[in-house]
Amino acid sequence: MAKVALLIGVSEYGPELNPLPGAIKDVEAVKQVLQPLEIGGFDEVKLLLNPNPPVMREAIETLFSSRTKNDLVLLFFAGHIIQDDSGKLYFATCITSKSPKAEHIRVSTIPASFVHNLMSNISCQRQVVILDGCFRNLSTEIAVNHDGTADIKTQLGGEGRTILTSFTFIHNSFNSQGFNPSPYTRYLVEGIRTGAADLDSDGWISVDELHQYASNKVQTVAPAVKPEFYTSENGSKILLAKVLLDNPELKYRKEAESWIRCGEISEGGRYILSKLAERLELSSQDCTVIEDEVLKPYQEYQEKLQCYKHNFAKAVSKDYPLGTQEREDLKSLQQSLGLREEDIAPIEERITLKLANLSPVEDNVDELTQSDSESQLNSLSSTFSTLIPESKLVPPLVLTNLTPESEDDTNKPVQSDSQSQQNSVPSEPSVVTPESTPIPAIAASNPTPAVNLSSSLPDSQTSSVSASTFPKKSILIIGIGGALATLAVAIGIVSRTQVAPPVPQTNNISSSPSLSSKPSPTTPNSNQEPSPSPSALPDSKDCLIFVNGNLRSEPVAFRDNVVESLREPVPVTGKRTKEGWVQVKMTTGRLGWAHPEIISNDSEKEMEACLSRKRISTNIIQDIPPPTSSSSQ
Repeated sequence: MAKVALLIGVSEYGPELNPLPGAIKDVEAVKQVLQPLEIGGFDEVKLLLNPNPPVMREAIETLFSSRTKNDLVLLFFAGHIIQDDSGKLYFATCITSKSPKAEHIRVSTIPASFVHNLMSNISCQRQVVILDGCFRNLSTEIAVNHDGTADIKTQLGGEGRTILTSFTFIHNSFNSQGFNPSPYTRYLVEGIRTGAADLDSDGWISVDELHQYASNKVQTVAPAVKPEFYTSENGSKILLAKVLLDNPELKYRKEAESWIRCGEISEGGRYILSKLAERLELSSQDCTVIEDEVLKPYQEYQEKLQCYKHNFAKAVSKDYPLGTQEREDLKSLQQSLGLREEDIAPIEERITLKLANLSPVEDNVDELTQSDSESQLNSLSSTFSTLIPESKLVPPLVLTNLTPESEDDTNKPVQSDSQSQQNSVPSEPSVVTPESTPIPAIAASNPTPAVNLSSSLPDSQTSSVSASTFPKKSILIIGIGGALATLAVAIGIVSRTQVAPPVPQTNNISSSPSLSSKPSPTTPNSNQEPSPSPSALPDSKDCLIFVNGNLRSEPVAFRDNVVESLREPVPVTGKRTKEGWVQVKMTTGRLGWAHPEIISNDSEKEMEACLSRKRISTNIIQDIPPPTSSSSQ
């Protein structure tokens, strides 16, 4: 029984077909894990770099010739797979260029049918084909989203055959400069090298285990890339590599993988890992290397989002709305990064919202103040009267009589004062007549006419007032100044309500659960049907939590469901799970779930108090159970 492998890497191509420099690195990395006796144990591993069609054809033919039933044959190809307008598949070589002409494709490539015929004409029942690279559709008639997976199964599949594929799909109309193969091969190598792909811990890595390990990693990094697996009966149980089970680094790696929450190792997990490292006698440097490796897929995904965000912002800053060419370039970038529409939609929405200078929060405030300014003014008057007792306010009489009035009106309050106070000067100033001199001239002029005393006063009283006019007028000036200051404060508060309305202190406000935590004694059912109040705020929108991490579309961390990464307060909806996930509403209007690890403890307490204060009931829903080990395989 022999184990042989042919590893083909094509990084250079003809005109207008972009190079794939990562292809050479991929095949060299695969060779390093297949050759060692203690890991892959392959008897023969041949490397073929940038071959022309005759050389590549001969090498493939040699691989499949003279093989027995129990041999294991592995063909690995990293490069471009091309599909013509008839749907036929071809392996590109170093002379293949971007051309829709069928005759050029036949001359410069290796047809998939050639490989299929060679595999079908041998008795070997353990054949493995691994394809990683770019799938290019040259037809203008086939839909852009056609991924060609069914064609691969039809044109390469067969009895005793297992095919593993991972492609970035490219339509001929897109400019694919900068495309690189998916990280699929990197994680195939990682799974074999570290032993982490031994999912059932039996000491062997089978083909299906290796694909499942690499596929999960790839879809964390590039969610739009969907590695495929095709096999015949018992083909998935082909064993490729051995694993040393008593490996402390492997034990630490698997434990670290199990404690990843929202792209980070949780605090509880770090404590357990530190104890495990002591028990396994691993150095801090070894632990750091392992942790960096298991967290790298999550970090790369965030880097890709930032890359798309930067390029989209740059594009819309130059031309908005985007033109056809700019949109196609961004589509090409999206495919290169392996991002889905749901990955980039929140990015585009937030940037275009800022570009349009729209702010829903400010718009709501404007609507509130425009429609409810009158009721707010009435509420303010009531509040102001409560805060400042009437006895301490400057009498309206003084403010009213600052302007000339008729003699009939001015004499009435003076007579009342003279009758009630016979032996002293009135404590409140009398009416100032129009003939009184200006305030700056008080000291230089005869002050007597400035005080309009009643003629019914005795002469002695009149004389007394004349002798002490100046200090009394000082009191008058101070009183007027205080009145003006009070008026200015009142006007200032009223004018401020047009921008930031205060909470009205009216009698009917207490029945609204959004403003008071105490129910009104007269309306016991007010928490079910709150009375409309112009200053009442939305129920759930005002209860916030501060998040710092990834928000997900559902309350699970073991799926690829990250919708947005935030570091800011967000409103809650009132829904929670038994495990502590909290449903929130993002700035885009979409709903997401926040894991307890990314929620600030202080803000969670404030949220609980807010929900209780607003009488918002918390809806506890069931958690989604993680997949069992049997179902994951």
